[in-house]
Amino acid sequence: MDLLDEQKLIEQQWQAWEEYLRLRNEYVRSIKEAVRDEIKYHVKMHPVEKVMLDEIISFYEKNKILDQDDTEVLRSIQKKTN
Repeated sequence: MDLLDEQKLIEQQWQAWEEYLRLRNEYVRSIKEAVRDEIKYHVKMHPVEKVMLDEIISFYEKNKILDQDDTEVLRSIQKKTN
């Protein structure tokens, strides 16, 4: 394998890695959006108890499912239900 072939192989592997990261990020975003939508649906359909919402927020924070902005939205919902 000459240097040019090796460089092409490295470029192909790099492109495959970038594609993997792009797909993974899209998947993570879609999970976050699904969780967000589900929470919005349940909040509209019936009131969520404070303790239950607090447990959900703690779970999401502990497992780093939602980012800080999303967590703040949940905290604001919790304050409005008090």
